Amino acid sequence: MKHIFLLSVLSALTVFAETSLPVSVTEVKQDPKSRMVTVVYDLAEEAIVTVELYLDGVKIDVPGGWVGDVSKKCTAGAGKRAYWRPRGDFSRTSGALTAKVNLWTESNPPDYMSVDFNSKAKRYYASTNELPYSIAADYYRKYAMLFRRIPAKGVTFRMGTPGAGLTAAYADELCHEVTLTNDFYIGVFPVTQGQWRTIDNKENADPSLQQDRPDSDLCPMDNISYYDTIKLVGGKEAGDWYVKNSWYYGITDDAQKGWLYRFWKKTGLENVGIPTEAQWEFACRAGEGAETYDPDSSLDELAWYNGNSGGRTHPVGLKKPNAWGLYDMLGNIWEHCLDHCSLGTDPVTMPYTNGGQATKTVRGGSYANSGVYCRSAKRTYLATWGQWVVAETRKPSGGVRIIVGIH
Repeated sequence: MKHIFLLSVLSALTVFAETSLPVSVTEVKQDPKSRMVTVVYDLAEEAIVTVELYLDGVKIDVPGGWVGDVSKKCTAGAGKRAYWRPRGDFSRTSGALTAKVNLWTESNPPDYMSVDFNSKAKRYYASTNELPYSIAADYYRKYAMLFRRIPAKGVTFRMGTPGAGLTAAYADELCHEVTLTNDFYIGVFPVTQGQWRTIDNKENADPSLQQDRPDSDLCPMDNISYYDTIKLVGGKEAGDWYVKNSWYYGITDDAQKGWLYRFWKKTGLENVGIPTEAQWEFACRAGEGAETYDPDSSLDELAWYNGNSGGRTHPVGLKKPNAWGLYDMLGNIWEHCLDHCSLGTDPVTMPYTNGGQATKTVRGGSYANSGVYCRSAKRTYLATWGQWVVAETRKPSGGVRIIVGIH
């Protein structure tokens, strides 16, 4: 281990335990005037890189995040540099700074990923403490999209409504075992009006019915259909691993393609889609078996529904998140899922049911519904007057949340 002393700064040598990719930190220093902290490291093979900083052996937060050769996929090379400019509340006057460089692969990435709509920059973060902006900042609700990794690979969970009681009357919520096959990223928030409009860039008519409000950019996108979101050229839905759907085969006019196609064209982000019902429910529950993801909190703390919404959507991120940091999974806006919902109680692996263009499932409840709809297991088709609504039909309370596949 090589020690370089500069302003009581100590370097460190590290290899991330979950990979075999070697990395060595050669220098950690802080400029006495600018207070800029610089971590210099050598990387033997291409990898996604994140950095942790320690003061006298205690990990410290880095408000504002790192810049440079960090929080992204970096090519191999010597003399890589990560920089952090401390804010005024970092009052270090002594003690040893050490750094740990963590390496990740695309099949085993960090817990958080963001994509900037303008620069197409894809960034990775091991925790929310490394984000350059707070989760509540407008940046992640309008100009970029923040995703959370869901640990689903090989996991078997109980999908549906457990036990007896009022909700057990819903026959399509009967408990059954579901096994998921891969981790995936899912949006920390549902897609907002601001994000939808930033991607569309006035190229398409805005379907929102709630856009004439001062805070509309931060509210979930509303009044969108399943096919507003997912229809693509070449006869593919932008669903989990691009499930084929022949209904829209051969579309060549970009204006007729779904929002996710334009999202992909603008950001370059691959494997984007919307969740299957099983993925959505697993992400919503976050390991919790109760009807809401926080049984110790009131519904008013978790969701916007007809008892507190005033008959409208609200800016995302104002209610309590679940254990995995996902906001507005219950209430505010219904979220379209990939499936046509078929009934069954047998154990299944990574279920997906394609009912063509006819009917598609939505999850989570909305501002317009009673609290009984704002449950992890609640499933519906946005039915009207006893008839199923086809996938092309828009509903005022219809919205969407995006996933990204991890292979």
